[in-house]
Amino acid sequence: MNDDVKKWMLIAVIVAFMGWNAYQAFKLRPGAKAPDQRPNAVMCAECGWTGFRETLRLPQRCPKCHKMTVHFAGICPECGAWTPWELWREELLYEHPRLFMDYGADYFFPKCHKCGAQTNENGKRVELSPIPTGGDRPQRKGASAQ
Repeated sequence: MNDDVKKWMLIAVIVAFMGWNAYQAFKLRPGAKAPDQRPNAVMCAECGWTGFRETLRLPQRCPKCHKMTVHFAGICPECGAWTPWELWREELLYEHPRLFMDYGADYFFPKCHKCGAQTNENGKRVELSPIPTGGDRPQRKGASAQ
């Protein structure tokens, strides 16, 4: 092989390697592996319309009254009422999304305005299994009871 062919092959390998590195760096940027957003419970503060929408930013335009007054809402698992979030909590969540994991959902979701129960994202009651106590542990096979 002559020197010109070797030089062009080396340049091609370097360009391919740099392109691969750029592609990998792009895939590793913050948020690149985040799952697609699912629709959230939202409510119009003006007319009371309720529904589920993807919320890349808020407020959004209401499909009923056409005003920019659609915000997050919580649904009561007890009575089914929709309660809007306090706007300062919504703003806090958009400024610092990590706080949702740090503080928990109960910090952001409001209490129901009708019955006072804790609202959540879908209005379904969460049933937790009881925590076993020390004496409820099952015996292993072949172990004698003492």
